[in-house]
Amino acid sequence: MLWRPFGINETIPTTIGALTVLVAGIVPWMDVLNIFDIIRGASLTILSTIMMSIVLESIVFLGGLL
Repeated sequence: MLWRPFGINETIPTTIGALTVLVAGIVPWMDVLNIFDIIRGASLTILSTIMMSIVLESIVFLGGLL
């Protein structure tokens, strides 16, 4: 988004749109569950990597190398 109407965060309209699509029945709930099943492993890997980098940064792991 290049322009933020009323200064709202970009996650708010996307969440409203996703919920509207689900409630309207355009995308079945089973498809959503199948997608979560497919991406579960990759999502956990990405989140674990982010958490590990935050922990290593907090203990100044790379402080001597930079």
